[in-house]
Amino acid sequence: MGNRKEQERKRNIISSAILNANHTKDAKDGTLTFDLSTNFTEEFYPIGTSARFIYDIGNGYFTYFDEAIKEITGYYNNEIVFSDPVDFILQILIDEHLVVVSELTQESFLLCKNYKDSDSITLNLEYNIRTKTGEKKRILSQYSPVHFEDDGFPKINKGRMVDITHLKNDGVPLLYIIVDNKMVFTKQGNPKQMMKSNNVIFSNKEVEVLRLISEGYTIKETASFMKCSIATVYTHRKNIRLKSNTDINKSMSNLKERGII
Repeated sequence: MGNRKEQERKRNIISSAILNANHTKDAKDGTLTFDLSTNFTEEFYPIGTSARFIYDIGNGYFTYFDEAIKEITGYYNNEIVFSDPVDFILQILIDEHLVVVSELTQESFLLCKNYKDSDSITLNLEYNIRTKTGEKKRILSQYSPVHFEDDGFPKINKGRMVDITHLKNDGVPLLYIIVDNKMVFTKQGNPKQMMKSNNVIFSNKEVEVLRLISEGYTIKETASFMKCSIATVYTHRKNIRLKSNTDINKSMSNLKERGII
């Protein structure tokens, strides 16, 4: 039950930011089509393995992804196109980046309205993913609006997802926007905000149990330190396994990597 609730929480975070219900419920029918060979221009620099895509924000799905997405993420393009993009994003986006990347994505879409009349807008968003095989990669998503709603909100984006692991293999999410070849906006995700958002998965007491166990305390010593019964410690351990869908050691390693314990 806890794991299902956590998945639903993650879906809601992504859906509200990326699909943006305020603009999809009355979206115009139809999808803008154009010649890929002429419309993916050199505004997207090929600095690594890249997969071209078209994302219809108004209708809430990718209408195109080329075959290179398999090399980058492990997923075939036909698993992504015209499917619920939230499922794909949930599979690849690492938990500690989920909230911040969702917020930066929404912010980038809203900022497009300020530059609607410019000749060229390129939004760049860096973040980490985990591929279908479990490999960790650093990704740069470069995208530009090619069609706008009447209110100035971008309806359709074209872009590339680029594997930049060979240049930079880690770091907090980063958003920067280039308009007419000039950097006009940059924002870095806040590590404290990311850690706080992911503590929601475990309660404070569950985090404390993981911390004490990681420091070598026995179950009995943990119970004594926390002033609770041994049965309560076992209950916390059980809840941790249910919420994380993995074993205690992996949960401890995950929180240690993020600096939470």
